[in-house]
Amino acid sequence: MRKINVSLKSSLIRERLANTNFDAISDIRHLAEFASTSVDVKDKRYVLGVFNDILKEKLIEQGDDDLVSQAYDILSSSVTDEKLRSEIAHDYELGMAHFSAMKGEMDQALVHAEKAYASNPEDVRLHDLVARAITLKSEQTKGDAK
Repeated sequence: MRKINVSLKSSLIRERLANTNFDAISDIRHLAEFASTSVDVKDKRYVLGVFNDILKEKLIEQGDDDLVSQAYDILSSSVTDEKLRSEIAHDYELGMAHFSAMKGEMDQALVHAEKAYASNPEDVRLHDLVARAITLKSEQTKGDAK
């Protein structure tokens, strides 16, 4: 009976998640609850995909780094699956590195990139970002010296 209740609860939460735009922290909490009760690999991929959508829409497109940081804090403290938590952390740090670079904050971009690198040194997106950040930082330094 307990397994049926958990399955039903997960289905209901997933239905709610499919109909939200994640503007409120309560939506993030529902995502975290879904992530913590999910055992299916497909559900974990779904959670990671939703988090990446939040990064893209809320951080990169809208610049809402406060909401994204809160979302990350909630998810990282709620997700019990170590692999999923690590992937969320990597994607968060990579997203924050991109966001910092977009704002011209190359030192901050490199701090986030270093954290992302620690969890996945093979990520090609990260290599490209670091190369661009170093190049832009070098150009900024040359411009400041003139």
